[in-house]
Amino acid sequence: MRSIRKLLGRDTVQPAEENDRMTEEEAQQQPQDGDRWDAEAIEKMVPRRDFPAYTGWASQGPSDAALLASVGSSIRALGAAPPAPMPLFAAAGRPRMAAGRGAPGGAPRPAMAMAAQKMAAPMAAAACAIGFKTGGAQDAANFRENIKQGHLPAPSDVTYEGLIKDYMFDTSPDTGPAEPCTELFCPAYSLALAPDPLLAASAAAHEKAPPPQDVFLAVGLDSGITDFRRPRLNLVVLLDISGSMACPFNSYYYDAATGRQRQLTGADARRTKLDVAKDVIKGMLARLGPDDSVAITLFNNGAATPKRMGRWGSADAAGIRAGVDSLYANGGTNFQVGLDEAASQLRGHPDCIDGDPATTENRIIVLTDAETNCGDITEEGLLARLKAAAADRFYTTIVGVGLDFNSQLVDGIMKVRGANYFSVHSPGEFKQRLDDEFDFMVAPLVFDLELRVDPASLDAQEPPAAAAAGPEAREQRSAAAGVPPGGGWKVVHVYGSPDSEERRLSGGGSIMRIHTLFPSAKTEEGIKGGVVLLRVQPPPGCTPATAPPLRLAARYCDRAGKQYNTVREVQVPAGAGDAAPGASFFQSSGVRKAVVLARLVDALQAWLEDEWAAPGPAANSSDTWQAGEAAALAGGAPRPATPAQAPAHAAAPAGPRRLRPGCPLRPLGADLAGSPPPSAAAPRRALGPWERASRKLSVNLEARAALAQLLPYVEGEVAALSDQDMRQEVDLLRLLAGQ
Repeated sequence: MRSIRKLLGRDTVQPAEENDRMTEEEAQQQPQDGDRWDAEAIEKMVPRRDFPAYTGWASQGPSDAALLASVGSSIRALGAAPPAPMPLFAAAGRPRMAAGRGAPGGAPRPAMAMAAQKMAAPMAAAACAIGFKTGGAQDAANFRENIKQGHLPAPSDVTYEGLIKDYMFDTSPDTGPAEPCTELFCPAYSLALAPDPLLAASAAAHEKAPPPQDVFLAVGLDSGITDFRRPRLNLVVLLDISGSMACPFNSYYYDAATGRQRQLTGADARRTKLDVAKDVIKGMLARLGPDDSVAITLFNNGAATPKRMGRWGSADAAGIRAGVDSLYANGGTNFQVGLDEAASQLRGHPDCIDGDPATTENRIIVLTDAETNCGDITEEGLLARLKAAAADRFYTTIVGVGLDFNSQLVDGIMKVRGANYFSVHSPGEFKQRLDDEFDFMVAPLVFDLELRVDPASLDAQEPPAAAAAGPEAREQRSAAAGVPPGGGWKVVHVYGSPDSEERRLSGGGSIMRIHTLFPSAKTEEGIKGGVVLLRVQPPPGCTPATAPPLRLAARYCDRAGKQYNTVREVQVPAGAGDAAPGASFFQSSGVRKAVVLARLVDALQAWLEDEWAAPGPAANSSDTWQAGEAAALAGGAPRPATPAQAPAHAAAPAGPRRLRPGCPLRPLGADLAGSPPPSAAAPRRALGPWERASRKLSVNLEARAALAQLLPYVEGEVAALSDQDMRQEVDLLRLLAGQ
């Protein structure tokens, strides 16, 4: 009876507590409530409504039918399907099982014998050998799907760390067998010398001297772990049920021309982003073991937790899946209140606070299109929340759902410890990913990786044997020789780290940092996504062949907080100095693949920055301008754009474009995750900063020419690497270059 009165808004409600703290009553109810789906909990997500006065149970109150109708109306407003008519005094369902705590983890084991070695998760995949990959973006699916659907991706849709997760990397030197790895983390270094492909193509076309070689260092992310099992999991699934989640899975919620919400009819309304998110949730639940604990939290304008934290082994699994299936979308998107409610579930669960970090993982998995429009919508505010959660060992994964997933916001707020994010564009494909990678995506093993250029490498005049003399003697020798401090090897850019630019590279180019490494599949072909690429510079006045050896010190922590240190020396192979001017040298197939993908990402990001910097096309423009570009590519004269037809972006840009034929490829760096790109066509409805409207795919003439110049280089590298999966990059360039 009390539940019905509470659902109808007639029960006494205590004042709200802070979002990150459970009331005493909630904490006492949690063990039993954690076993079942509680539709009443959704009540708090919307303002209360007034209902007819109710003073009794049977004789004095409304009829059963009227009462159920009121309940159904209330639940419909909250985002769940109404219950089927049934007697109010139906026989009780099966009794709830007592929710017990999972077996506590043991004390941390020394050295490698830590979380990754024997972490029991009964439903986890069989033990396997692993390498590592970085956090942040785990794919480039949103970029590829927008291209496929004829939309212009945002620059943040394609990142280096996302693109490389499609490929295997073997960074062991081709010159001989690599030293076997027996530690938790073993960086494997290999060098590359290669000229910029656009400069090289331009020099060849104009019969000029070849450009100088750029120097790259691949850091292979290897591990000696051969029997990985994920830790026991305390999981909060945080589901966005806002109105934009009702959009078809392969469409934009906000129309490009008007900015209005799309009206869904017929087949378009049958398969929505929320439908796909439900499938993903049920797939994740299937991956849990009986000792894992799980909560399911919902958010739109408000937030609620219909499935509280409790052991999955004692839960009413069928009822919970049915509860997930009953949800539908409405309301705004208050990401902040959802994060706060999810964190409160973890903070109120004893095992999250007291559990052994070596054997217990606390994680929030968010399913959303990230079009937040109410609450704290600032990137800084959301990032601060995720940082505070990470400080308590509550880590975050975001699963972006739909074509209009706002990767720009997510890329900005995922630069925290233990974070990663994915995109979903095919439910079947993501189900396969859950089968293959779920245990990897929820179990970071390496934290606070710092790769430092050893002081012995920083003084170009110092003989290797003098390293033992200490830093004071080194500074005196450098001053006497007129060598400025830090005049040796420098790291000038880092590809593959999702961290902010100011964090991932500091110390004048002598220190590179990465928050987190996650396990990744390891086979004879290499490690999936297992590389970070550094662009380095030898000491002034030195070539790579004449420079002193590059000594790199790696420092990192495991899940239990134990710190590790390794120091390795990278010597430029003798053959590298013999390469002809303009020729390339690669010490491994892994570094070769890493370099060509870096060149590709530099070009794609530069093209997208150029397109989004130009005004969008007019709302009712035809394809006249694009047809003119096509004519020019076919060898004819471009069709002039008449004043009535010419879209605004047909005008020349205010300054030179970033991507042009014969210009060097350079990474965009820190400005990639700045303010959101402008929405197309000045929509009639002003969109919020993170609400994303579609824009028609376009490639300006200079970018087409530059991409056509890049294409033979990529084709040649793909052929040399014999990696058929990389043919998708060749096909992409052919499409964008109009070939």
